[in-house]
Amino acid sequence: MSSLPTLKQLIREYALAMGRNYHTIDNDPYSWKDIPGIDVEEYMIPDQGHSVQVTVDADDSLSTPRRVFKDSGDAMMFARKEVEKIKVELMNRGLLD
Repeated sequence: MSSLPTLKQLIREYALAMGRNYHTIDNDPYSWKDIPGIDVEEYMIPDQGHSVQVTVDADDSLSTPRRVFKDSGDAMMFARKEVEKIKVELMNRGLLD
């Protein structure tokens, strides 16, 4: 009779292990850089810094002018914040799913 509780315990552990195997660490495979219709252009300008510009295909008034930052991290932080604001605006207008 002691084999039934052991069997139940083994089944429970196996079910938990199976559940863990199907989970991924990265639940969101799309980055803020992958939003269709929003283009982020960033490059280095020698002796000046890093240039970044966000262009929106659906509405050019949402695009940002080219800006120069002292390093790539600052440039990409600006771009990410702008892309997030633009994404929300486009979703509110029904131009982005």
